[in-house]
Amino acid sequence: MRRSPATCTTWWGHSLAVIIAQADSVPFLADEARVREVSATIASTARSSLMEVRQVLGQIDGTGDSGPATLDEIVQGIRDAGVPVEHAVRGGPRPFGHDAGTAARRVLQEMLTNALRHGAPGMPVTVRETWRSADLVLEVENVVGSGATGGSGRGVDGMRSRLAALDGSFDAAVLDDVFVARARIPIDIPGGTR
Repeated sequence: MRRSPATCTTWWGHSLAVIIAQADSVPFLADEARVREVSATIASTARSSLMEVRQVLGQIDGTGDSGPATLDEIVQGIRDAGVPVEHAVRGGPRPFGHDAGTAARRVLQEMLTNALRHGAPGMPVTVRETWRSADLVLEVENVVGSGATGGSGRGVDGMRSRLAALDGSFDAAVLDDVFVARARIPIDIPGGTR
C-alpha cells in the first residue's frame, strides 16, 4: 500500500516504535527460537519501512500513488510485528469524510506507537473501536512500563489539537498501572448527535 508523504512521517514513527519495542524485548527472551522469531520481525518491519521510503520518493517525482491504511490494517500491522493486540469493535463501521478518516488513522497510529514506546514489554495492548451514531471512540490501553520512555512529549498534544480542530476530543490517564488513551472522532452525519 502506498501512502502520501504526509502520512508516512506518522507511519515511519509507528514502524520505528514497533522495531524498538521488539528489540527491547530480546533481553527478556529465554527461548532461542523466540529470539530468532523476534529478530525476523524486526528485519521484516524495517524492510517494510524501507519500501515505504522508496514509494514516497517515487511519489515525489510523480511516479507513485497513495492510499491510506485502514484502522484494521493498522492493528494488524502491530500483530504482524509480534505484539499481542486485543481488538474489539462495537457498532457498525461507517465511511468517514477525508479529514476525519485521516485523523482517525493517524491518532490510532500515534496511540499504538505510544503504547509500544511506553508500555511494559511483552504485555498485550487493548484496542476498542466503538462506532456510535455520530462519532467513533477509539480507546487504547496498555500496562505501563518502567524506565525511560524516550518520547518527545508532543504526541498527546498533537492528538488533542488534531481532534479539537474537528470538534473531537482526546484524553489520557494512568489508572492502576494501566495507561488509557481515548479519542473521539466525529462522523459528519446530518442530524446525528454526539
